[in-house]
Formats: sequence, C-alpha cells, structure tokens
Amino acid sequence: RRARSHQKSKTMSGAASPEAEAASPAKRPEAPSSSSKKPKPRLFGVAKKLVAASTAQGGLTASGKRKSLNPVFKCVSQKRIDVEALRSFHDAEFYWRERDEGGATPLHRLVANKACGEEHVEACRVAVKATGIAEVRDNEGRTPLHQVVLNPDATAGLVEAVFALCPRAAAWTTGVGKRPKDAPLHAACRIAATSAAAVTSVAR
Repeated sequence: RRARSHQKSKTMSGAASPEAEAASPAKRPEAPSSSSKKPKPRLFGVAKKLVAASTAQGGLTASGKRKSLNPVFKCVSQKRIDVEALRSFHDAEFYWRERDEGGATPLHRLVANKACGEEHVEACRVAVKATGIAEVRDNEGRTPLHQVVLNPDATAGLVEAVFALCPRAAAWTTGVGKRPKDAPLHAACRIAATSAAAVTSVAR
C-alpha cells in the first residue's frame, strides 16, 4: 500500500492540472539561427548582367527584340554617310545580311536616309550584289526600291541607282494583312513628300 500511495502521489505532483496548462503561455518554436540559413542563388542578377552585355554588343534587348547595331547599320544611319567607310565593308556579307527589328537590311536603312546619294549606293554595290539584299522585303513587305521612293530627298539618280540593283522589284507589291498592296510607283504617288523627280524616275 505504501509503495502504491507513494507512486500515486509522485504521479499527481509531476502532472500539471488543466487550469495550470491553460494559464501557462504556449511555447513558440525557436527561430533557426542565422548560421543555418542557406544563401539564395543570385540567378536573377546573373541573367540581368548577361542581357546587359548582349544589348551592349548589339544582341538582344531587355524585351527580347534584336537590336541591330553592327558597324554597317551604324554607318548607314549617320547624318553624314562616309563613302569610304561604306566601301570598306564590301566583303562583310554577314553584316549586310542582318536585319533590324522591323526586318530591314542595312540597304533599306541606307536608301531611307536623307543623306544618301548615288555615290553611297555605288560604294556598296559589290556587297549588295553578293548578298542579294536588294530583293529582301522588310516586315511591311517593302523592298529597298519601295523605301527609296518614300525618301523625300531622293533624287531621280538615286532612285535609278537602286532600281538598277533589282529591276524586277518595280513590279513587286507590299501589303501585310489589310494594308494596301503598293508597287513602288503606287507608294511614290501615295506619299506627298516624295519628290516629283523620284516619281518620274519610277514611272519610267
């Protein structure tokens, strides 16, 4: 009896009453120490650096579009186009074949430039013939011949020089979706800024 009563009293003294358990605050789990935290991978930062480096080299922009900044594109986009610089790219076929985000080649950009003259077309004739880009259409369906007649400062001589690169382009029409299908002559007549000399040259 004594052993049983001693065991019972020991059990009762060790167990807490329900009232005592309710009154005592609940124990919160211990927060992991700073030493146990694993460092997060910095993949986002690495990807950001790669995009920035690609953009700087004329690769992809942050939106994913191609940014054409090769030396030929830079040359033909200047306010004063260097004829000798153009001539120096006569064997850089890779650069001439590149397109910008609108599908235009360096030749499209060149003949659309107000500073472009017959001498500039002549300077890149070798590269144009080697690559066949006089026949290339941009995303709007325009050839370089379409583009030159839209240039308000294009002379008759410039239009004829571009026409000589690809005579059959005079019969090709543009038109993407519901847009009007224009041959170069239609485009020249549609734009009021086009010079009369350019319209006459195309009409011939």
